[in-house]
Amino acid sequence: MNQFPEAELVERLLGLMRRYDLESLEVEDEGLKIRVRAPAPLQPPSWEPGEEERYPLWPGPFWPVEEDAPRTEGVGDRSATARPLLAPLTGTFYRASKPDQPPFVETGDTVEIGQVVGIIEAMKVFSEVPSELSGVVVEVVARNGAPIQHGDVLYYVETSAP
Repeated sequence: MNQFPEAELVERLLGLMRRYDLESLEVEDEGLKIRVRAPAPLQPPSWEPGEEERYPLWPGPFWPVEEDAPRTEGVGDRSATARPLLAPLTGTFYRASKPDQPPFVETGDTVEIGQVVGIIEAMKVFSEVPSELSGVVVEVVARNGAPIQHGDVLYYVETSAP
């Protein structure tokens, strides 16, 4: 006999909701009342004209993702001494502050410690990615608008220090 018959009942109710595509279901039996509701579908945020100035790092609801075409920028230019610049958190990586703006850094650019090299969106919060290295960007690894994990390589930087 199950210690938690209510949990078993909830599982059965969830199965019925899925089977019949119900938005909500309520059952009452012998003093036990259970109400189950499907989560509301996610809606893109609505924007008023001019609102993007209030949130300069928010790209809006639609930001194009770079194609999955083979990446060639900087490939092969990296030396054995180039060091990886890693993603500090998981989210969506953006190389620029807005879709119509140039990237923060390109291959061949010099970066300093603390310089912003990208933005990561996680849970609708945009966080700047500061460089932890000083040197020259020799390879751009992360695609604009692509999902990344904590510790993924964003760029390779040729540093003067070993």
